[in-house]
Amino acid sequence: LRIEAGLGRYGHEFNETVDPYTAGLADRLHFEHDFLGRQAVEPLRDKPHSRMIAGLRITAPEGPPPIARQGTAVLRPDGSEAGVVTSGTFSPTLEASIALATLAADTTAVGTELRVQLPDQTLPAHICETPFVGRS
Repeated sequence: LRIEAGLGRYGHEFNETVDPYTAGLADRLHFEHDFLGRQAVEPLRDKPHSRMIAGLRITAPEGPPPIARQGTAVLRPDGSEAGVVTSGTFSPTLEASIALATLAADTTAVGTELRVQLPDQTLPAHICETPFVGRS
């Protein structure tokens, strides 16, 4: 599953309005070579970024874990908005609900406690490393 692998998808984690740094794709930019779009992204190289893609693991109550789908609000513990889920699913490997989200950069440290606002409930979540599941 692409989300378990921490892989973004066009139209979800990145699009024409999301730069490669925000999308977590900076490691794929090779400035020692010329490439299409280099002039647009090179000035962003050393600038701080206010939003970033991060992985979330959602803590579910008993029963089947609810899934945070694209557009689900992600909240700080005080209830203020931290960002939005871009992709979410159930991870059969982890047996947990996981998601990728565009978040305020100050909330993307691994272990940061957040909440996801589902239609009928608010659930705790925390930032975790991606990929969620490593290769074996």
